[in-house]
Amino acid sequence: MSLLTSLRKLRHGPLRRAEAVWRPLGQLYRGTVAALPVDVTTQQSIGGYGPFRLSAHFAFSDFHHWGADHNNGFRALIEACRGADCVFDVGAHIGLVCLPASRLVTPGGRIYAFEPANANLRYLRSHLRANAIGNVEVVPTLVGAFDAEEIAFFEQAGPTGMNSVVRPRSGGDYRTVSRRQVSLDRFCADRGLRPAVVKIDVEGAECSVIEGAREMLRTVRPKVFLSVHPGHLAVLGQDESRLMELAASVGYVIEELDGSPVRTFRLAEYLMRPLDT
Repeated sequence: MSLLTSLRKLRHGPLRRAEAVWRPLGQLYRGTVAALPVDVTTQQSIGGYGPFRLSAHFAFSDFHHWGADHNNGFRALIEACRGADCVFDVGAHIGLVCLPASRLVTPGGRIYAFEPANANLRYLRSHLRANAIGNVEVVPTLVGAFDAEEIAFFEQAGPTGMNSVVRPRSGGDYRTVSRRQVSLDRFCADRGLRPAVVKIDVEGAECSVIEGAREMLRTVRPKVFLSVHPGHLAVLGQDESRLMELAASVGYVIEELDGSPVRTFRLAEYLMRPLDT
């Protein structure tokens, strides 16, 4: 076991409560990595898949256990990509889904990774290069109900999964920027695509993404893995019942990952399944 791996285990194991120590050390470490004239990578797995070369910026991130907590659908999502010829990763972040999925899609298959945030895009692209992955196309846009040249978007300067079209209520150093937006219906029509698997993790814009994918969902019937953010939905004046209505309108049902009915939506991942399967 390498020293780096041992330190990572301590950080997220016996010494995880020593935040007063880890936080300044982490800031110093990441500042040092950022100042280096070349990209440095380290090797680690993502939720048990891999290993992959990831930026040294994430050397102490616990990606080995990715899929716990609110990312509970990770393994089911990756396995659903096995043998798929077209996958949409909507809200691709730094590549934690499209990296392992790229090794499981059918030969000649392709993954489209939608990510609008600049810092995330830098790491996403560098991770694809570092792992010599050629079957992932990065689409640097928001995804929503319609195509638009400028949509207000709130993003942080560093890599994070918390960027959103929902105005932050507190915390984080966000700035307001404008980003281009595409709808999945238009994207599929323009390119003649029929995705087999769609992952949606968009920090509150779930309804908007589904509204812009109605035709594709009605005709193509992909399996959809949906991350639900109840607090963000509330800020937009929406709620979980709207998600259920939208799903039903295109012949889908939203279920727990084990196929059981949803009793109460929480910050978690769900399966959006066509009723005819």
